Amino acid sequence: MKRLLTMAIAATCFVPSQAQNDLGDLTLDAQIRTRGEYRNGGITLRDNGATPATFINDRVRLGIGWQRQNLSIKLSAQHTGVWGDDSQTNNSNKGNININEAWAKLKFADGAFVQFGRQTIAYDDERLLGALDWATTGRSHDALRLGYERDQHKLHAIFAYNQDAENKIDNYYSGKAIYKNMQTLWYHYGTTSPLGISALVINQGVETGDATNHKTKYMQTMGLYASYKTKAPLTANAAFYYQTGKDKNDNEVNAYMMSINAKWQLTPQLSIAVGDDYISGTKEGGDTNKTFNVLYGTHHKFYGTMDYFNNTTMPAQGLNDLNASLAVKASKKVDLSAAVHYFAIAQKLDGYDKSLGTEVDLQINWRVMKDVTLQGGYSVMAATKTMQHYKGGNHNSWQDWAWVSLNVCPAIFSTK
Repeated sequence: MKRLLTMAIAATCFVPSQAQNDLGDLTLDAQIRTRGEYRNGGITLRDNGATPATFINDRVRLGIGWQRQNLSIKLSAQHTGVWGDDSQTNNSNKGNININEAWAKLKFADGAFVQFGRQTIAYDDERLLGALDWATTGRSHDALRLGYERDQHKLHAIFAYNQDAENKIDNYYSGKAIYKNMQTLWYHYGTTSPLGISALVINQGVETGDATNHKTKYMQTMGLYASYKTKAPLTANAAFYYQTGKDKNDNEVNAYMMSINAKWQLTPQLSIAVGDDYISGTKEGGDTNKTFNVLYGTHHKFYGTMDYFNNTTMPAQGLNDLNASLAVKASKKVDLSAAVHYFAIAQKLDGYDKSLGTEVDLQINWRVMKDVTLQGGYSVMAATKTMQHYKGGNHNSWQDWAWVSLNVCPAIFSTK
């Protein structure tokens, strides 16, 4: 990190003369995000008498971007961790400094481009592929992206192939990035029109077995996303995705998900929204996997901020999330929101009701000054016996979670 900072400072010192010589435009940006959390039932249910967890984590990012004519480059390094996790004398061997982005993009005539390296992959409402900015590390992929963007049309093809190391023989992959390989095709129409429609196809290969006996199982996800946005009070979006192929346990996959959301802007300061997200599930004792995999989306955005549900913690019987929210713009710098989620499993589970519980999420955002934002939230979950079956703990215990985050994100320097 020290070497990176030195390089960045040196770059800013020499940029003016470079710009005068038409050597390209350089930008330097940074982010320091510190978040404190109080967990008394978030992510999983707590038992009676369990002591709440409290901690402070942070993310420090430094990004350097460069562009000249049809070539652009982005480098972003980050340090993430919990306060106290590192030794004060720097004797720790823990590695929590990594590269968040490191890519180059070449543009060609008629809107074509190629982008390769570590990059964020986020499409539409980020339900299946998203940046996951809530997570301290975020999410990025090592991939090759080929694209075409012109007028109302966008077409992207993405190819990823992962390995543990530079192997001498064989191609066994332990799955640090979850998938071994992935191919994605995304098309969007309506860049500037009120109605936008996207089509998404993902072919994902996941390694199974061990180093001596392994196979790659492939699952396909395909579907449509539509959004409608105008100056009128109503905006809406809907999505439907279907999955087929094989899961990592070699089971046949036959699953789907659908969502519909609508928002009404009642006044310039007040809006309400309602929605329903439905994740198909597997019947108890079924041979076919009918539990939809929500893949690599920004799950914190959709299924309640207490983060009970994501791509690895979704109930086998699926999920139905009926939700409603209220947003208030209290001033030019402050806005408030409240959301309610009623969770239920999609398929009946013997001995249990479908209801998982009700979650209430409150949040406040305060733009303290330019480039500085203070946010906070408080959530409670009224869980059921069925939720306890999936999450452990005691559903009769009080479950709540609170957080506060200070985000400083300035654009430090630019020659543009």
